[in-house]
Amino acid sequence: MAITEDLRAQWHKERARREIVIGAIRSHLEEQPSRNAAQACARHYCADITALAETVVPAASSTETNE
Repeated sequence: MAITEDLRAQWHKERARREIVIGAIRSHLEEQPSRNAAQACARHYCADITALAETVVPAASSTETNE
């Protein structure tokens, strides 16, 4: 199956967005005063992202499994 130009453009767009977000998070973590503070901050990011996903992802169908 050939990848169309639209799919390729979408992939590049999503990749660029991810790089921007990860870069911003990395910068914030690097500003933390200690390794423990950076790890705590990372845990807060993970919890916030997980909570956000619960609000934006449509309800899972009964055939979907939890991973």
